[in-house]
Amino acid sequence: MAYFGGFLGLIGLLTLIFRDGDVAGMPAALVGGVLLAVGVAFGAFGVVWRRRVRRRKIARGEPVPVGDIFQRARGCSGTSARARTPTCRRAGRSSGYWRSST
Repeated sequence: MAYFGGFLGLIGLLTLIFRDGDVAGMPAALVGGVLLAVGVAFGAFGVVWRRRVRRRKIARGEPVPVGDIFQRARGCSGTSARARTPTCRRAGRSSGYWRSST
């Protein structure tokens, strides 16, 4: 929802900045302003929703990702998807939980 809200907000902002003529018979300023407001509302709702879900998972004891997507992709720790790549294995930084036990 946060990404959808950001997308709607971006469309609204671009409509406000670049559009001169009417959009579907309505003034461009009205359409851009409405899209911008709806985008901000959706984005804020998405962020609040994601935080509530994360808090609920932590309270239940469920695992949650640590760090943002860039931190998880950059590292060769056992919690990242990159830890299972051959480069990290050769360097000895793999957790090894994907190795066969046979």
